[in-house]
Amino acid sequence: MSVSFRNFKLVTAVQKILLAMLSAGLLSLAFLDQNFYILTWMAFVPLLIATRNTSLFSTYLLSLLAGFCSFASATYWIGDFLQISKGQDWQTSFLWASLYWLYCAHFIAVLFVLFQILMRRTSVHEFILFPLLVTLFTSFYPMLFSIYLGESQVHFSWAIQATEYLGVQGLDTIISLANILLYRFVWLLCWQREKLRLQFSWSWGLSLSVIGFWFIVGGMRYHYWEQQVTDWESVKIGIVQPHEIPDLNRPHSMSGYSVVYPPEMDMTERLSRAGADIVVWPEARPKGFWQDQMVEEAYRREVKALDTSLIFQDQQQVRNPLNGKIEQRYNASIMLGSKGEVLGEYQKIKRIPFGEYLPLVSEDSWIHNWLMSFFGRFATELSAGDSFQVFTHDKANIIPLICYETTFPEFVASAVDHAMEDRNSRPGTVLVGMSNDGWFGSTHQPYQHVMASVLRSVENRLPLVHAVNNGPSIVVSPSGKILFESAFQQAGGYLVNVPVNASIEGSFYTKYPWLYRYFVISLFCGVVVVALRAQGTSKSKNSG
Repeated sequence: MSVSFRNFKLVTAVQKILLAMLSAGLLSLAFLDQNFYILTWMAFVPLLIATRNTSLFSTYLLSLLAGFCSFASATYWIGDFLQISKGQDWQTSFLWASLYWLYCAHFIAVLFVLFQILMRRTSVHEFILFPLLVTLFTSFYPMLFSIYLGESQVHFSWAIQATEYLGVQGLDTIISLANILLYRFVWLLCWQREKLRLQFSWSWGLSLSVIGFWFIVGGMRYHYWEQQVTDWESVKIGIVQPHEIPDLNRPHSMSGYSVVYPPEMDMTERLSRAGADIVVWPEARPKGFWQDQMVEEAYRREVKALDTSLIFQDQQQVRNPLNGKIEQRYNASIMLGSKGEVLGEYQKIKRIPFGEYLPLVSEDSWIHNWLMSFFGRFATELSAGDSFQVFTHDKANIIPLICYETTFPEFVASAVDHAMEDRNSRPGTVLVGMSNDGWFGSTHQPYQHVMASVLRSVENRLPLVHAVNNGPSIVVSPSGKILFESAFQQAGGYLVNVPVNASIEGSFYTKYPWLYRYFVISLFCGVVVVALRAQGTSKSKNSG
């Protein structure tokens, strides 16, 4: 009997490990290829089954395994980034990437342990508790590259529409609610079939109604916006995709070109002849516009001759007027008008930690110096801008976003809300992202980045142009429909008709991006209070 019991326990442990790894596979596959978006709606089910009726320590280990496997596969490009940016060998880069994946894995590990604790110490229903915790963690767990479940749903048009009210965090709630419902149904069907009918109650009806309502609203809003866009005017925007090797240093001129006339300007001329009203260059190597008067004069002269406006990114330096020492550097963008005049400048606000600045350490400390040495040529000390900007143009108002900034829902909503106050009220408004994802090589990261930015278009109901150095560059309709997608790792120039409408002033989420976040925090605090009171009551009874 003892041998049989041990064999049973061994099989059960192996099954739980396999279930945890299945959850990891489902979750990572949905983020690696958004065509598998449906997998996100069931990704947590195997792990919920594996951690049912287990100790907190077992729950921690199983969910940590699931978290590590999911992040290691979905963000495998961290290793490529370290090799490209610092030139590390694959063993060293894998070691540091593994530490990053281990940290990210605690996103799921702590989530599931906390879920188990609160399930045992409160009477809050799991259909409320699990979506609440998932939304809380996707919104607040600190990671270098944030993750929202909803960003895997770009091709699920009806699912993403209601984000104009609650943001991607609201979609995370709906996805996690579907997961816990499916888990409970599978558990009853497989292990408690005799209780299947008895278990259906108001909680099931209400939860299914919430999901159904989300999709009803989604279907209605999708068809509404698709119809609206057909009646809008359009602005011809050219996208230049240079596909150059990433480097923070001033580049050597390509054969046939120069620093005052780079390949991007050549492509801009062609797009201008094709009728482009505005041309966008992506984030790429420094151009020297703010540092070299010859470059500045040449750019202004070329743009004026083309009678086309130009938006590009460059490094901006602020020098001490007395000694000429560089005091501040900014990752910035600029728009030149069709007469060569400056229509606006924007200094990047959201910087990449450990890339564009080193958080929590003093510049004079040995830790700062060591980190600067470790992160190599990718690490630069850039200052943060202090205000949003809008570039006003006769054909469109432009809200500039630089690379990393497109991944922050509330940040983009705040930028849009600010722009609505300062914009030219005559033309429509366009979100313009400029990125350089060449640091990640031939991986899925550029696709993950641009697809995540699609949600910013839907959340604020504005068209989006996202120009990427190595591609893919995309243009998105306010309905979330991808109007254009360029080839990956291919140089080229593209002209796209972007729909605009002067009457669109953002969405409900644009005006109140903090509302749902505060609701989630308040609800979680209420759950914690209930748990603490229950614990206090239990201790009183035991002492009595």
